[in-house]
Amino acid sequence: MVEAINRLEPGGFSRYQDYLESAQNNLDFGLSAFIKESPQWEYFPAFCRNLNLNARFWPLASHHRQLEGLFDSKKLQAALSFQDLYVGLTPYEAPAVFSLLQAIELNQGVFYPLGGFAQVSRELLRLVEANGVCCLFDSSVAEILVESASTGLRTRGVRLQNHHVIPADLVVSNVDLPYTNKYLFSRLHAQSKDHDTRGFSSSVISFLWAFDRPLPSLRHHTTFLAAREEEVEAEGGRKEGGRSGAKEGIDPAKAAWEAVFKDKRFDGRFLNFYVHAPARTDTSVCPPGHDAVMVLVPCPVLGKEGGGQEEEEEEARMIADAREAVLARFESVMGMEDVRDGLIHERVIGPREWREKYSLSRGAVFGLKHDLGQLSVLRPGRKHVGGGKGLGEGGKEEGREGGGAIEGMYYCGASSRPGNGVPLVMVGAKLLSDMILQECFPE
Repeated sequence: MVEAINRLEPGGFSRYQDYLESAQNNLDFGLSAFIKESPQWEYFPAFCRNLNLNARFWPLASHHRQLEGLFDSKKLQAALSFQDLYVGLTPYEAPAVFSLLQAIELNQGVFYPLGGFAQVSRELLRLVEANGVCCLFDSSVAEILVESASTGLRTRGVRLQNHHVIPADLVVSNVDLPYTNKYLFSRLHAQSKDHDTRGFSSSVISFLWAFDRPLPSLRHHTTFLAAREEEVEAEGGRKEGGRSGAKEGIDPAKAAWEAVFKDKRFDGRFLNFYVHAPARTDTSVCPPGHDAVMVLVPCPVLGKEGGGQEEEEEEARMIADAREAVLARFESVMGMEDVRDGLIHERVIGPREWREKYSLSRGAVFGLKHDLGQLSVLRPGRKHVGGGKGLGEGGKEEGREGGGAIEGMYYCGASSRPGNGVPLVMVGAKLLSDMILQECFPE
């Protein structure tokens, strides 16, 4: 690590250590206070140190600005901020407190479940069934049923797609919260606010590739970044930096982020993407002498009103551009010059499938973004609060009230508090179960 960082930025490793120390301080206090909602005050003094040092590590400053003040290398800045994608933000808008993601990855490390991530789901299923939980499969919910009671509105169960009704005093939806509120209630109680007006993260194009040969140039985790130390011309050529009359330059790192989050127009010339090659750790994922690779390419979310030929054509263009850009980048890596020849199978998941198969609003795979207006207590909570308008024909909000809070209606998942990512969702599920037990069985 010392050699790699100093190669990008001579003498940069000491500043990297300072940065990682501040990131760990953000993690130690931030995890307990803002995620687990149970502050561990012994970490508070170290967290407060981030508020000093001439505001160098001020946690609410722009993450990019913080890194720019520490490192000259654009590549190093990009490498230490790519994870902002996971909270649905660019490094230019993400608060520097999200450096805590670096502390998790670089100090604690990333753990991989042997047999693939589905092993986690299988183990959870085994545990709940062992405790008497009945799990129904291929049983999509068409509507969450609501009734008027003497105390107001309350849940009375769910109706499945096959019209079977399951009575229930409590309903917990781990379907994406904005989708739940807009599509899983009757028009009288549905709300479009979370779906139509809140800020969303990005979508992704996932390429699942099988190769008839190993790709030793790839590690288990590899991130390819658009960042370069020099700007480029708008047409893609080199900018003649500093010369009179030089063309306006483009920062490829910034262009890659803005194409996804600001311009909402995918640009294959400027691309950040992540590659997962689990066979380095888990030989069960592919036959000997072969390789299995997942490529995750960030892309813009879909529009509010989904569907139509234009949306389908735009997705097809994005997938084609992303595929070509990724393979071309692979070919530039030593030992991967003939990578196309070894590709024997492909499965692609785009924004429309994320929306339609997994009920992710607008195909946003990380749910609602974590900007300051949707962070911590400002993020949608775990209980239904009401206050929206009911939906009329065509899904438009009407002037009449859609009703107040629905008693017995709860949420967990990426778009509810505390936020997205498997660890946070699991923490949120634990906090929710504690809340329900306390409210229903106070003794």
